[in-house]
Amino acid sequence: MIWPASAGAVDWEAELGVVIGAAARHVPVDAALDVVAGYTVVNDVTVRDWQHRTREFLSGKTFEATTPVGPTLVTSDELPPGASGLEISCAVDGVVMQRSTTSDLLFSVAEIVSYISTITTLLPGDLIATGTPGGVGAGRTPEVWLRPGNELVTTVEGVGQLRNRCVKEEVTIGPASGSLTVGPG
Repeated sequence: MIWPASAGAVDWEAELGVVIGAAARHVPVDAALDVVAGYTVVNDVTVRDWQHRTREFLSGKTFEATTPVGPTLVTSDELPPGASGLEISCAVDGVVMQRSTTSDLLFSVAEIVSYISTITTLLPGDLIATGTPGGVGAGRTPEVWLRPGNELVTTVEGVGQLRNRCVKEEVTIGPASGSLTVGPG
C-alpha cells in the first residue's frame, strides 16, 4: 500500500468487497444477490486530510495504490446469503483496530447492489466496497494514523486475509527535462 507523499492523516477501512458477476441495471433488492459473483477483502485506505479539504470525499479516496484488494475471490454459494454475519477486522502492527460483523453494516449487500444499479449499470467484474465498521483511526480519541512501515492485516471471515505494508511514495523531479519519477521508496 503506497503511503502518499502528500498525505498526513492516512486511515484504514476494513470492508467486504462485492464482485459483480452479471450486468445489472435497476435490479430490485430481492433479485440483487443474483448478480453477485462473489466476495473479496478490501481495505479502503483513506487520506483523511485530503478527504476533508472540500465537502466532497472523492480526493481522499482516490490516491494511487491506496486500496488493497484480495487476495481471493470466494463465490456467493460458499457463504451465507449476502455474506451476512461474517466477522470483519483490521489490525495495524498486530493490534486489532476494527472488529465487527457484516451484519452490522448500514446497508445489506442486496440493498447496496440495488441502489448502485439505479445510478449506473453494473458489469461483470465491477467491485463494490460495502462500507466499514467502527474503529477507524479518525474515530479514535486521540486519532490514530497509519505511517510508513505499518502492516495492515484486513480479514473477512470465510473470505480471506489481506496483508499490506505501508510504503512511503518516493517522488523525484528530474532536471530541466521536467521528468517525474514516482515509485515505492
